[in-house]
Amino acid sequence: MYVEGISAVACLALALFDGWFTRRRLRKYGHLVELNALAQTNPFLATLAPTIVGVSVALWAHWDLLLGVILGARLLLATFQLRSRETERQLDVVRRALPPLTPFRHKL
Repeated sequence: MYVEGISAVACLALALFDGWFTRRRLRKYGHLVELNALAQTNPFLATLAPTIVGVSVALWAHWDLLLGVILGARLLLATFQLRSRETERQLDVVRRALPPLTPFRHKL
């Protein structure tokens, strides 16, 4: 029973991390970086709702395999978030190195 509880808490913590990271990215880069429409409006609901439903079903049915699959998926998504952060840092370095863009003005 302790393993299931720890796994459930880990799943929810990873979902919160995913929601926090998505919200941070939306604030920094705008709504076009997220394809999920629900995540654009409420990233915590978009990550927590499916996790809570899945974990609840797994605990209710005593289905440890489902809980393990959800935990693995959450770990994978957290890894994706950390990798995307590395990419965003590299893009920020490139963005700072470029001169500011000015509108094109054609002279005749």
